[in-house]
Amino acid sequence: MADIFISHVEEDAHLAIDIAEAIESMGFSSWYYERDTVPGRSYLLQIGEEIDLCRAVILLISSHSLSSYQVTQEVIQAYEKKKPFIPLLTDVSHDEFQTRQPEWRAALGATASIRIPQGGINRIIPQLKKGLFALEIQPAEHETVRAKFVDDGGNAKFRSFEDIEKHRKLMCTVVLLKVSTIILVMTLAVWAFFYVMTTSAPLTSGETTVVVGGCTAIVLCLRWTWRHLHKSRDGQRL
Repeated sequence: MADIFISHVEEDAHLAIDIAEAIESMGFSSWYYERDTVPGRSYLLQIGEEIDLCRAVILLISSHSLSSYQVTQEVIQAYEKKKPFIPLLTDVSHDEFQTRQPEWRAALGATASIRIPQGGINRIIPQLKKGLFALEIQPAEHETVRAKFVDDGGNAKFRSFEDIEKHRKLMCTVVLLKVSTIILVMTLAVWAFFYVMTTSAPLTSGETTVVVGGCTAIVLCLRWTWRHLHKSRDGQRL
């Protein structure tokens, strides 16, 4: 999950890279197609997932992107998900983009836009930072770090590293319990053979019943604990 999704066309990829480097230098995370898309999966699903999970969308508005069907779909999805926009103008004016793209104008509403100067992105970094803070978006380092996984169905899943560590410890506990159970059962079997099945140290029928009943109770308790841990583990699977 990235803080900022950068919506742009291929012709503006160099600007998207510069923007990503600028906001990441502030401590924010970003997602843009050229670097972050995963080969083999549908790029449409990946873009949709990132828009759903991002906290804001930086929209690069240029003469190229205004005629892009893909960028329009990204704008619509971000609007439907109530994501805040930070529009950056390149080679078009604010009035021109509103005239050429009424759908974008409706989605952005009264959102203020800024122009990327000829000097490059670095000149508007302070404004970008103020804009993100005004949207109450803080750098990701203040939040729980999360990891992204892709399950067997091709769907993206996110879990905190704290949850992953808990899952690892639970797995270690399950393995330890299994080993302990095997050792206990083997020990009881050896003891039963030498002290119950032989005549060297015979037990009465009552003592034998108590021993067998106690061993059975121990094994059943371990089995119940084992199953309980398995259910807890299954509930925490990725």
